[in-house]
Formats: sequence, C-alpha cells, structure tokens
Amino acid sequence: MPNDHWQKTWLALDDYRLGLLEVWCERQSRVERRADWFQLSEAARERVEQANGLTDLDTLLRQMDRHLRLALRRLPTEPSVCLESLTDNLRIAERLLPPEENSVAHGLISRVIRDLPRIRDQW
Repeated sequence: MPNDHWQKTWLALDDYRLGLLEVWCERQSRVERRADWFQLSEAARERVEQANGLTDLDTLLRQMDRHLRLALRRLPTEPSVCLESLTDNLRIAERLLPPEENSVAHGLISRVIRDLPRIRDQW
C-alpha cells in the first residue's frame, strides 16, 4: 500500500472514530442528566444505555480503536516522498501523542504541521 494512501485512510478512520466519540459523549451526557440516573440499578442503566444506542456505539468505538491499532502495526517503513506525505505522518503522530502526555513534543509537532505548507509554498 503506498505510504500516502495508508496515511489518508488512517486519518479518515480516526476522523470517523472521533465523530462517533462525540456522538457517544453527547448521548452519555444526556442519559446521565436524567433525574433518576444514579438511583437506577445496573440492569436498568444498561437498558437505558441500550435504548439510547450507547451500547452499539461503544462496541463500534472499540472496533474502530482495534482497527486503528492494527493499522499502526502495518505502518510503512519506506521514506516519505513528498511534503504532504510527511505532513500526514506528523498529523498521525500528533493524534497519537495527546498534549497532556508531553505538551512540548505535541506543540513542536503541531507547529511543524502548521509550518510545512508555508515552506512548501515558498519553494
């Protein structure tokens, strides 16, 4: 699989996962705002979550996470052939390194992603 194709596919799948996560968070928040949520039994909570699609979303999110981790095992080892490919590599690295884990490294990666298109335009 060409390097850039792998990157675009991974980034698109991660965008999809992030969208699903946003939907899950909205639904979970709505469910937890129920006045009786904390008084419900575990079984009743599971029924409410099932009725709101949280169970299906949770399963899909786990599958997406597993798929993305497996895709990382097949990370191409050949060198990037263009600045866009290099930028996509850095976008993936930026997503894999949350800012709270290393804010300095995350900031450096973010700035390089921002700066590479400017450098390309100057060439």
